[in-house]
Amino acid sequence: RSDAEKVREQAAARAASFEDLAKTHSKDTFAEKGGDMGWQYFYELDGFVNSVDEIRSVFALKNGDVSPVIEGPGGFSFFRVDEQAVDPDFASAEVLKTVRDYMTAFERGRIEDYILSDAKNFQDAAGRTSFAAAASSLRKTAQETGFFPINYGNSVFLKPVTQTNDALGSAAFRDTFFSIAFSLAENEVSEPVVLRDNIVVLQLAAEQQAEENSLQFMDAYFPFIVQQFQEEGLQQFVMNTSYLKDDFNSVFMQYFLPQ
Repeated sequence: RSDAEKVREQAAARAASFEDLAKTHSKDTFAEKGGDMGWQYFYELDGFVNSVDEIRSVFALKNGDVSPVIEGPGGFSFFRVDEQAVDPDFASAEVLKTVRDYMTAFERGRIEDYILSDAKNFQDAAGRTSFAAAASSLRKTAQETGFFPINYGNSVFLKPVTQTNDALGSAAFRDTFFSIAFSLAENEVSEPVVLRDNIVVLQLAAEQQAEENSLQFMDAYFPFIVQQFQEEGLQQFVMNTSYLKDDFNSVFMQYFLPQ
């Protein structure tokens, strides 16, 4: 801190240029640029200081002002403002993308809470009116799947979970999806279901029994597939190991063929 204070005093008194001081004393990645960080969003200073209040103090500086020495995760630093902070333009596509990227990376819980609340409102509206009417009033698009069984993990033995869009991409790997979806009565609307990056509300349109020939096929085919998987596992994990020596031919010749 003492060393940083001395350098900061030189910068504030303009005893030496800020750029030369940064190149000589700075240890961060901006040293070679004379300390020039370029335009920074508020959250981007988080890695240099220990509190939001300290970031606010930096953003409150006027043109040419030098901040006090601030302790951060990487040591001590101070800042000079070359242009005052400006409010974000939320009509700008670039600003909106930056906010969206930040929220996705650091505030996923808030996003999920917001969408869950939105989905709950949809569920309530669908219960009062109808699924289609709720979708229309809330500017949502209702989509219908084909029939699919309880197929956790999308096993190759059963028909996979139908995907009408990416929203059901992870449904086959969420047991809560199956427990909620397959406990619905006809036309009943479900509570919101979280599926990774999507939240869905379900309504049971209809259900059907599996066809008899499909069940008979499973009865006949399933044991064969299981045996095949076991053989492949045996071959992969046992027969191919370096600890196993294949003496089959010599043993067979010695003990089973007549002399």
